Amino acid sequence: MKIYTDKPEMLPAGHFPVNEPYRADVILAFSPGFLREVDLYGKPVLLAAKRAPLSLVNSGLDVKIVNPADLSDVLTCWAIRKSVRKEKGKKVKTNRFRSNVLRKKRACALLAASFTAGLVPGVSVAANKPVSLQPEPKPAVVKNGNAHASAFVPDKNEKPVWPTAQEKVIGQYGFDSECNYHAAATLAASAGEPVKAVFGGVVVAVYGDSVTVDSNGVELTYGNLTPTVALNTTVHGGGTLALARSDITLAAKKGGMLFDPVASFWPDLSRFAAQKKEQEEVAVQMKAVKENAAQKRAKHMKIGMRPPDGMEQIFKNAARVYGVDVDLLKAVAIEESGFDPTCTSSKGAMGVMQLLPGTAADQGVTAPYDVAQNIYGGARYLKEQLLRFNGDLACALAAYNAGPEAVVKYKGVPPYAENYVRVVIAQYNALKGESR
Repeated sequence: MKIYTDKPEMLPAGHFPVNEPYRADVILAFSPGFLREVDLYGKPVLLAAKRAPLSLVNSGLDVKIVNPADLSDVLTCWAIRKSVRKEKGKKVKTNRFRSNVLRKKRACALLAASFTAGLVPGVSVAANKPVSLQPEPKPAVVKNGNAHASAFVPDKNEKPVWPTAQEKVIGQYGFDSECNYHAAATLAASAGEPVKAVFGGVVVAVYGDSVTVDSNGVELTYGNLTPTVALNTTVHGGGTLALARSDITLAAKKGGMLFDPVASFWPDLSRFAAQKKEQEEVAVQMKAVKENAAQKRAKHMKIGMRPPDGMEQIFKNAARVYGVDVDLLKAVAIEESGFDPTCTSSKGAMGVMQLLPGTAADQGVTAPYDVAQNIYGGARYLKEQLLRFNGDLACALAAYNAGPEAVVKYKGVPPYAENYVRVVIAQYNALKGESR
């Protein structure tokens, strides 16, 4: 699978990055901003994210959102679909070729018959069978009551028998992680051990290293073994068919179509069961993480969290001076510092409203740890962002947190500021609800 992406090192095994988007089968972005810099050439577009960011809203891009945890499965499905379309194309061409060859053969037969009728002495057209371009009908199958095929009818409710001593799947049927297709499952076996029939049936094919048993319309072909049964032999489920050379293969067909024998007969051992178990484990882990985050957020967003004595009036005064909702100011302060006037971040942000040194200087704050100066400076800076982004609360909060340049660059809320915006708005709504 050829993929044009901004992070080639993040591609799962079996998928390959290309340098130009027009050479790719799929365009994959790990960052939404990457999509605005690429000529998509009408290619399918995937975004490896858990949800669509606000920056893609009304962008006009047809983007499918893919959870990064499911990326490998999604890309493998794309590869399978591409392979199937390619195989269908080959099959159509092959069928057309065979059809042309068949018509030519029939035409030659008709021409040869006409020459024979006209040139060979003593032979007339009436003496020969009429030549037809239509294929001759196949002779009807005559059922023989003594034949093995009709003498044994396997029980439809018969339980499948694992064919080897070790109940272990080495290789699953279908596409592997590198998009290589396997028409048979590979089962663990030791050299020389007996290979048993999964179901009872009739041996319909025996070769040097394989045996095929027809069980009530299902053909099971056992490979990489030394046969010990003869053609047309009736076998019962669990009966010995051959001796293994090493790990054996098991292919299954019904109505001429291949299917997965492990998933059909022993679903608990199939890769789908393993994937489901892994997904369930991941889901449990994600649920625990979300619950933990929700508990922390709920603890952080307790309605009872109020400014210390004297700070409430400062918030009201700053809100009135700069025309900012007082509950919005307090929501920002809760997320930034928890009303701690001595708080200092790793990046040097200071005080209740966490003003960076440059921001504090721009807002005329000479003593960043002075509660009144800090809150007034934060209120003024927040008002500037609301005006700058035409009252868009999400963009204004993102600018307060990540800087206005980042909002302009991403044409909306940057991905790394989304959680901040979401938490502050939730806190703001909670405070507004309490004040009513």
